[in-house]
Amino acid sequence: MRVAGGFRGSQRSRPSPEVIAEIRTLLARGYREIVITGVQISAWRSEGARLGDLVRAILDGTEVPRLRLTSIAPWDLDERLLDLWGDRRLCRHLHLSLQSGATATLRRMRRPYTAESYLALLGRVRAAMPGVAVTTDVIVGFPGETEEEFTESLTTVEAAGFAKVHVFPYSVRPGTAAEEMPGQVPPERKKERMARMLALAERAERDFRSAHLGARGTVLWERPKDGMGQGLTDNYLRVLCPEGAALRNRFSEVEMVGIVPEGLVGRLVG
Repeated sequence: MRVAGGFRGSQRSRPSPEVIAEIRTLLARGYREIVITGVQISAWRSEGARLGDLVRAILDGTEVPRLRLTSIAPWDLDERLLDLWGDRRLCRHLHLSLQSGATATLRRMRRPYTAESYLALLGRVRAAMPGVAVTTDVIVGFPGETEEEFTESLTTVEAAGFAKVHVFPYSVRPGTAAEEMPGQVPPERKKERMARMLALAERAERDFRSAHLGARGTVLWERPKDGMGQGLTDNYLRVLCPEGAALRNRFSEVEMVGIVPEGLVGRLVG
């Protein structure tokens, strides 16, 4: 179940007691996983408290079996927040938007990090959470993107080892600074770059799944689909298993034994 941490329009943060009260209500109704979501959850603030304080309050103040966070701004993921993943109830899954793997492009996007610092952050994340799934967003064809910059972006995405990459072509938004930037990328070149980045994204997702073959994970089973049990591990692997169809809203341990287009095939353990 998703619990909103913010809304569109001017930024607003729900007070911590209100969020915790809603989570307790949802847990009493039988929900097993809570997702903290919002427009930008890392911007959450309440009476001097920040996102890390909210997460700690939820973990300490509720019996939540599994807690998942949505997109966090890379510049807000500090060591204090990373330390929270010592609690195994917090899912090893982070969405850290990259936007571009080329530092020059990031500068034009006014992103406050470089490709190098982003990769360094991923190193700290993986040290804190072995097996973590890091998902991201990448834009191709941003104004001024040269072939050299696009190649650098491909190199960075490949080095990052993402679990999933959402790829988007740049599209003009009226009234933005980017609309007036020189070097607008022609549609045909943008389409060609999209195809190359999507191919890399598919390979990264396949490699992440392959790395977990033979490993075990805990699945929270969802509503069966076409008679097949399906669910997610804490690190965002979708697992399919026939026996899981009878285990909706329950946790069970599985061994990953195969890869299918939808995710991984699991075998119940014990």
